[in-house]
Amino acid sequence: MSIAIVQYIVWFIFVYFVAILFSFVIAIIMHKIFFDKNYLQKPFNWDMSANEYLTSVIIVNVFSVIIAFVILWITYLISHDQFLWFNIITSYITNTNLQHFINQQLTYFTQTTSLYYLQFVAPATGLSVSLSMFRSIFLKKYGNFYRDFIMSILLLSALTFVVTILFNLLGLSFGYSFSFMAGIKNAPLSLYNAITLLGNNGGSYITEGIAAGPLMPNSLTAFLDIIVLNVLPFSLIFLIGIVTKNIKLSVSLLIAILTFFFVFNLIILDKTYVILNSLIPADLNEYSSLSLFYSSISTNTGAAVFPLNALSPVQLAAFITLMLSDSLPGSVGSGFISLIFIIVITIFFSALMSGRMPKLFGYKLEYREIKYAVLGYIFHFALVLTAIPLIIFTLHQFNFSPGYDFTKLLWEVVSASVNNGSDFYGVNGNISALNIITGMLMLLGRYVPFYFGIKMTESFINKDKSFTKSDLKLDSLYFSFSLVFFIFLLVIISLLPLLALGPLSMG
Repeated sequence: MSIAIVQYIVWFIFVYFVAILFSFVIAIIMHKIFFDKNYLQKPFNWDMSANEYLTSVIIVNVFSVIIAFVILWITYLISHDQFLWFNIITSYITNTNLQHFINQQLTYFTQTTSLYYLQFVAPATGLSVSLSMFRSIFLKKYGNFYRDFIMSILLLSALTFVVTILFNLLGLSFGYSFSFMAGIKNAPLSLYNAITLLGNNGGSYITEGIAAGPLMPNSLTAFLDIIVLNVLPFSLIFLIGIVTKNIKLSVSLLIAILTFFFVFNLIILDKTYVILNSLIPADLNEYSSLSLFYSSISTNTGAAVFPLNALSPVQLAAFITLMLSDSLPGSVGSGFISLIFIIVITIFFSALMSGRMPKLFGYKLEYREIKYAVLGYIFHFALVLTAIPLIIFTLHQFNFSPGYDFTKLLWEVVSASVNNGSDFYGVNGNISALNIITGMLMLLGRYVPFYFGIKMTESFINKDKSFTKSDLKLDSLYFSFSLVFFIFLLVIISLLPLLALGPLSMG
C-alpha cells in the first residue's frame, strides 16, 4: 500500500470522526425538538393520519412551487423556452438541482428568493416525513406536518447561520448585495453555500461548483464542506439509537455505511489522485477532493467538485452504484427513508434464513410492511430501467452508443431518479424532451418513496410490540454486514446489465 493511500486513510478517519461527533450533538437536539412530549402538546398539536400527512406535504410543496415559479418566470424565464422552467423548479423542490442552466445568468433576486427559498423547503419536507415515520413507530402517532415543517425550517436556519459564520472565518466571502446585476461580485456565497450543502441540494451560487475558486479559498473549506454534507444524514442515524435508547444500533448502521465509504474510497483513490489533482483547483488537494466528491455523491447532493470526465470507467461504475443505493447515508430525510426500507428488507431475509420471526423494533413484519418496503426501495431502479429506453427513443440529439456516451445517459437518468443532481450534460441538456423527462423522474423519485414510507409505517400504530430472545439483533456486526450484503446485491442485480453497456465496456 502506497504512502499516499495511507495518508488518505488517516484523512478519511479524521474527517468522518469529526462529522460523526457533530452529528451526535445535532441528533440530541433533534430528539429534544421532535420527540419531546411538550412539543407534541403545543399549538398545531392535532395528530394527522397517514393520508392527512401526505396531503399536507403535497399542499405545502405545491404552494412553494407556485411562489418560486412566479418569481423565476418574471425575472428570468420570460425569454427562455425548452421547458427550462420545469427543469429548474422540479430540480429545487425535489432537492436535486439537475442544472441545465447557468447560475450566473440568474439575477441576485432570483437566486436569493426563489431558489434559496426552495432549498429550505425541500430538506425540511424530507426531514419532516422521515421524522413522522419514526414517530409513528415509537410514539404511535405521525404528529402534525405543519408543525414539523416549521420546526425543520427553524432548525435548518439555525444550522445555516452557524455554518455561514464558519465559512466566513475560513475566508469564504459573505458579500451580500441587493444588486440585480448578474455575476458573483458581492454575491452571498457563504450564505448560499451553507444551505446548499447542509440541505443536500448541491446547487452552488455559480455553475462551476463548490470547488470553484471563490467557493474554495483553501483546503479547510473542503474539510468543512465534507462535515456539512454528512452532518444531517448521520444525525438521523444517531437519532435511531437515541429514541430506542440503544446507541449500539446506530453504531451497527454506521459500520455498514462506513464500510461502503472505506471500500469505495479505496477504489476511487488507487492510482488516480495525481490525475484528478491536475484537474481541480490548486487549493483543493487530492485527499480532500476525493472525500468531498464521495460525500457529495453518497449524500445525493451532487455538488460539482471536478469534471466527471476525469473519472475512470471503474470509478464511474462505482459512483453510479453508490448513487442508486440512495441510503449511504443518502440526503437529509430521503436517504433515511431509503435506509428504513433496506433495513426492513434485510431483517425479512436474514430472519427467514435463520428461522426467526422478522421483527422491526419489536413489531412483526407482515405482508403490508414488506410490500411497501420493497416497492419503496426498488422504485428508483424501476424508474431508471423505464426511463433509459424512453429517452433513447425520444431524443436524437445525443449519440447513445455503448461506452462513454451511454454512461453519460445512465448517469443523467440515475442522478435524476434518486435526486442527486450531478450530470455530464449541463447546459447542453437544455432541450425540451430531456427537461421534461428528467423533471418527471425527479418528481416521481422524490414523492413516491414518501408515499411508500408513510404507508409502510401506518400499520405499526395498531400493532403491539413483543420481544423474545430469538429476535434478530439489529445492534450486531452480523446485521451490519447483512445490510452491506443486501444493499450491494440489490443494486448490482439491477445495475449490472446497464454498467456492462456503459462504464464497464469502456475498458
